[in-house]
Amino acid sequence: AMNATLISEHGLTLNDYDVLVQLADAPGRLLRRVDLADRVVLSASGITRLLEGLERAGYVSALV
Repeated sequence: AMNATLISEHGLTLNDYDVLVQLADAPGRLLRRVDLADRVVLSASGITRLLEGLERAGYVSALV
């Protein structure tokens, strides 16, 4: 139910929300992808896909 509400009201999945919370709580609001993936229990490719979607939506930006 929570996932459906997040999607319908904000266009975010529960995984998207979890990533945003983890970044908001991180020092400087920065985390390496590998550390973020560990915190939200996603594979390297899974976190990359998720972050690409959040970046396209303007919620996050990648530092290089």
